Amino acid sequence: MTLRTLIGYLRLLLVAAVTLAVLALPIILIAVALSYRSVYYASLRPVAFNGGLAVATCLALASAIYLWRTKPSSRPRGAAIATLLLSLLALPAFARTELGYRATRQSVFDAPRADLAAIGRHVIAGYRDPMELKRLIAAGAVGGVFVTARNVGTKTVAKLAAEIAEFQTIARENGHPPLIITSDQEGGMVSRLSPPLARPKALAKVIQGSKGEDDRAKAVRDAAEAAGRDLAKLGVTLNFAPVVDVDFGIR
Repeated sequence: MTLRTLIGYLRLLLVAAVTLAVLALPIILIAVALSYRSVYYASLRPVAFNGGLAVATCLALASAIYLWRTKPSSRPRGAAIATLLLSLLALPAFARTELGYRATRQSVFDAPRADLAAIGRHVIAGYRDPMELKRLIAAGAVGGVFVTARNVGTKTVAKLAAEIAEFQTIARENGHPPLIITSDQEGGMVSRLSPPLARPKALAKVIQGSKGEDDRAKAVRDAAEAAGRDLAKLGVTLNFAPVVDVDFGIR
């Protein structure tokens, strides 16, 4: 095999790889369009929606321009046509998913208030958009709120406490029971509200140096009370804290 022949084969392989990659991209976009509203992709939704629409639009435009500028007999036109059609399919797929989500969301607010409150009192909801959560609270669609690190951001204790107090005010003004405000402030690595709160020690660290069962129990009780006081400043009424811990000396 001559060097020229080898270069020819490599060139064909490169063209085939690029063609497959270009064809795969709109297929991936369609898959993303149909699933980006899944709870598993909650943190990626803005990027998936805006980025997906932008990429699908650019692919469609690039394919259309390529088809316009090449001869009808050109081999890659088939791949370009497929890319154009698949990219155009991705655009309504995004619209279908978004409109379906919005219709489902609206159906929650359109449900009879008594039925919504009967179900909502059993639901504790996390949130990303405080305004959306306020609508749910006003409608009685939730009975509690889970507050975690993404809700804190750079907020101070006072600012976060004011936000939580506003949730309670909305529930009260709409005739609903007080919300259960929850968090996952276990201590150690799992301390979702630290900062702004001081980070509690893990239970294994709390009892280090304790002598006897009574001493350990007092150390744990004191640590739990301190964490509880901090959470109460925010308006948190339920902490998903551990009731037992195991220390294998792992670092």
